[in-house]
Amino acid sequence: MQDIPQETHHETTRLTQSAQMVLWEIDLTEVGGERYFFCNEQNEKSEPVTWQGRQYQAYPIQGTGFELNGKGSAARPTLTVSNLHGMVTGMAEDLQSLVGGTVVRRKVYARFL
Repeated sequence: MQDIPQETHHETTRLTQSAQMVLWEIDLTEVGGERYFFCNEQNEKSEPVTWQGRQYQAYPIQGTGFELNGKGSAARPTLTVSNLHGMVTGMAEDLQSLVGGTVVRRKVYARFL
């Protein structure tokens, strides 16, 4: 795990925090695909969200079942991705049902974008 930057720590302890954005990285390079960067929203200019120099394209995606628990079995989150234009179906057919891909969920305060 990485240390939390001081500025982020200060944001979490403020009385009123900026909105949190969920950024998704889907890495399919291990199964012959590419890395994809998604966010459910666009910025105030109706453009892709940019964080740390990387653009996150607006695309309907949702994750549920995330849990931090030091006891028992690990959580098994579920990722639901829209199949706009058959994109997910095509990738699943071409890339071994996407088994072996990696998903990273990042929650970032909007003021840091």
